[in-house]
Amino acid sequence: MPDTYRHQALLEKIVFLSSNIGEQHARMNFCLPSLCAMNTTSIDGYDPLSFFESHANGSANSNHIYETAIKGNVLNILKSYTGFFDILCEPIQNALDACEKQWRLDSTYVPKIRIEISIQEQTVEVLDNGTGMTATQFAHCFTPNVSYKKGERLRGQKGVGATFLAYGFNYVQLKTKCDGERRAAILRQGRQWAEDGNNFVPRPKLEELKTFNCDWLDRQVSGTSILIKLTSSTNEKPKDLGWCGATNAEQWMTLLRILTPLGGIYIEHSEFKPTVEISVTDRSGTQTGTSIVNPEYFYVHDIDGVRSVDLSSIRDALSSIDGDPAHKASRIPDRFKNIECLWDFWDAKTLLSEKGLDKLNDEQKALIEQHCVTVYGGFVSTLDIFDAFNRKLGVNERFKYLRGGLQLATDSMPQGELLVIPLKRYIGYQRNAHIVVHFKDGNPDLGRKVFQPELRALAEEIAEKITNVFITYRNLLKPDSGAIPTLLPDKELHVWKRAQEDWRDKHPLNLTGTWPTTSYISAPQEEQDVIALYHQLIGAGLIRGINFYGSKVNERYDALVEMNYSDDTVQYHPASCPLGVTSAIDFPYNSEPKILEYKFDLDALFRDFDASIKFAKHVDFIVCWKASLQVKNGFSIHSYLVDDQGVRRVFYGATHRLEQAGSGHFMEVVILEELLNYLANKTQESANQKVKYRLYD
Repeated sequence: MPDTYRHQALLEKIVFLSSNIGEQHARMNFCLPSLCAMNTTSIDGYDPLSFFESHANGSANSNHIYETAIKGNVLNILKSYTGFFDILCEPIQNALDACEKQWRLDSTYVPKIRIEISIQEQTVEVLDNGTGMTATQFAHCFTPNVSYKKGERLRGQKGVGATFLAYGFNYVQLKTKCDGERRAAILRQGRQWAEDGNNFVPRPKLEELKTFNCDWLDRQVSGTSILIKLTSSTNEKPKDLGWCGATNAEQWMTLLRILTPLGGIYIEHSEFKPTVEISVTDRSGTQTGTSIVNPEYFYVHDIDGVRSVDLSSIRDALSSIDGDPAHKASRIPDRFKNIECLWDFWDAKTLLSEKGLDKLNDEQKALIEQHCVTVYGGFVSTLDIFDAFNRKLGVNERFKYLRGGLQLATDSMPQGELLVIPLKRYIGYQRNAHIVVHFKDGNPDLGRKVFQPELRALAEEIAEKITNVFITYRNLLKPDSGAIPTLLPDKELHVWKRAQEDWRDKHPLNLTGTWPTTSYISAPQEEQDVIALYHQLIGAGLIRGINFYGSKVNERYDALVEMNYSDDTVQYHPASCPLGVTSAIDFPYNSEPKILEYKFDLDALFRDFDASIKFAKHVDFIVCWKASLQVKNGFSIHSYLVDDQGVRRVFYGATHRLEQAGSGHFMEVVILEELLNYLANKTQESANQKVKYRLYD
């Protein structure tokens, strides 16, 4: 058997073997070969991955293949975790499960969880007073696909979350207290080993700590602590706990309620009510703390100061008034008028009675019943409500943590990123609605990001119909959708006009004598200006062969385009077609869809890449006004406006080529300011390009 096929077969065997460890142990006191040699008080030097070695035949080739397959399994798990909050999601989920399991066993038990975040020390620690771990569970909690929670109807049971923590970071400390026994160990260099393609880094082993040294756990009957320390490793996410701008406990509590399992989605009543404490130490060493009993998801109607009314109350009020709909609306009490947020919950039964959803097909209705689908919907009168909340939260303004969209959920937890609500009508309202669709046993992929296609399609259908229900009551919303008045006070309007005139005088956009002029008379000031100017240049014939798909909103990327070159008249020539494309293209040419990103400053996109808001591998084409180049993050920039470098151009009119070291992927950029300077004076701008970009090639 060739090594490639042998590797795949062994990888499948490893996944099968590990996925059955927890189940077999629970059923028949199963004891792993490597664990049999250990006593219950010593785990020093134990390798959580050593179980698989017992299935190798001992030859060097077999051991190498098994090592490669084991590492491949771990890397597949790491690749499924892409979010910056995963470092907190997984330990919080495990803490909740341990507490809920203990709560089911003891009616007098009070579940407690403590979260300690130190931006100063770059550590995250999650402690719980749940069941704790036995020696076998402790030794194998990091083993891939091992779960001791299968069939217990808890949040996590795939057995990959702890593996992600152990091998996604380079320092993990684990402590547990169970049945009167204490265990503590450290696992180091997990990430370094996983990404070491040359096998120079030895596989990590548990280092037993001689002292337990955990006052909080000492005060509990049982429980577990897991601490992760960031080490500035290249692929650790995040690289710094200050990335989101949250520096105190109240901010972190809100974020964790929105983005992690801490924000439980208990649309059906739950008696499990843990007490959660959060302690945060900022970069200067200042410590803050807060606590909450039974933290739930941060629903839109929970925003302070927003006048919210549930839809059920409005319907009850309307049903008590005789007459036609218009008469009912005119007689409804004032407490149901000028609303800033409409909201409500739906269970599977009430969901199927809603207008539009009663027409779902039999397969969709069966899915709703099978997964006991429950829904929350919140609809705001103006997007300013989301913006004001995010500003008041006081974190990094680039992150809109609470906003309109569709949030999928399962196992009482939000899962993955917000999706766009696919409205077919009233598209302008799709960002006013925040819809949560919860599936029982939704079973997303390893990293809790992707649901089965039929469940996602059903959720999108539900979100669209629920949003349309809210829209039918928009006459009860605050006038003008609660927006800031469009007529500014006279003085402010005068100041604004003068500022625009001053900008025009100091930054004129004069294309006379080069190419057809545009209606813009001053240089762009923001991204919207960049979009408008680029489209005007297309309309003027300066940019050719770029076709745009429809304007359907994508939460992550700006636009979808294709290149459509009908003949070789768009081919680069230094005199007749200086903005043309490479002759390597076979004409006529029609490309596959490409992702286009707009920015005022190219540096803003580099920051988006660094924060994983956007991903370089997805982006093909960028249009911006300028490139400050204060942030570069491993990218090299090559100018097409120097000598005959335009012969490499793929997107008509592109000014630069952007490459990321080691990725093999490139993007093309139109820096509009430099493009217009080039058209005005090719010789001068070519000289400028050589000076500006010589350090970036």
